[in-house]
Amino acid sequence: MSDSYPPRLTGGPELLAAVDRYELDDMPVTEDELFVVDSEVLLRADYAGAARRLLQVGRTIIAIHEPHTPMPAGDAATVTLTTARHRDPVPPWIVVVDDVATELRQIATTVHTAPHATHILNRLLAIPVSVPAYDRLHLESIAYSTLLASAEFTTWRSATPLSGRAASSAPVSTTRRDSTLVIALNDPARHNAFSASMRHHLLDALAIAQQDPTILDVLISGHGPTFCSGGDLDEFGTAGDVATAHRVRMARSVAASLLRLSDRVQVRMHGRCYGAGIELPGFAKRVTAAQNTTITLPELRMGLIPGSGGTVSIRARIGPWRASYLALSARPIGVATALEWGLVDELD
Repeated sequence: MSDSYPPRLTGGPELLAAVDRYELDDMPVTEDELFVVDSEVLLRADYAGAARRLLQVGRTIIAIHEPHTPMPAGDAATVTLTTARHRDPVPPWIVVVDDVATELRQIATTVHTAPHATHILNRLLAIPVSVPAYDRLHLESIAYSTLLASAEFTTWRSATPLSGRAASSAPVSTTRRDSTLVIALNDPARHNAFSASMRHHLLDALAIAQQDPTILDVLISGHGPTFCSGGDLDEFGTAGDVATAHRVRMARSVAASLLRLSDRVQVRMHGRCYGAGIELPGFAKRVTAAQNTTITLPELRMGLIPGSGGTVSIRARIGPWRASYLALSARPIGVATALEWGLVDELD
């Protein structure tokens, strides 16, 4: 990464020039993947129009909003960062941060490390919500599986050692309490890493609720110090080919199952909730979280995108802007922020 990253603040002329370059030669992956603009720039119709066109082709535009200046609508930026609350509630396209420069470095690192994954995530989050949720899950799976064959993911995989720790033979427990089906993730020694075995057992448990109309509620929690630390890193990249990976993901999709059951599902989260550990709860009717809960979307730094339904579930709860911020920054957020945004419904 060059010393010029993160890029300097750019203005409207740079946006217009970038659109011209795109129209002339379909810009290759360069530092033009990321633009940082003063939000006031986007009040001008021509500059806002240029920004929207760049967003449509997957570019990342971070707007910086200063206190006591007019606030544009959110449709001309991937997300808008500010250091001060301008109104209450804060609009969903705004993220309040402690230090803009620090956040820009985080985001620039992500875009520089995984420009293809970032580009694909931007396009997925821009798909209209009028497209059925199951179809959007299908597109997410195709994109995720494709990225498994990318150089970005290969670089991460080669630099990440395997833990070698075997998964639990009984990674999910299920009990019935009157009309409630109680499901618990049960591999605490591995922080309930979302392995293929856990996925299969969880699907079997959810199938009970799908087939039994007397089950009115499904309660999902996790044993041990962590609700779910995300996908089992040891299994990443083990698929024989990416087309098969996609077919398997959709044939055995916990996200699709939770989507069908969402009006009956409650999730109790605690500890680390990374990747799948927040993407899957996002489908639930109600999500509660303990005070020690932290939430992170780390996938872009791995050359991947949220692949357990997050482009559907998290976007539905907090909008595409904050979903983008979570993925681009790869930063953990606590329960106070999650509650304010609507990622969590209640503190446990």
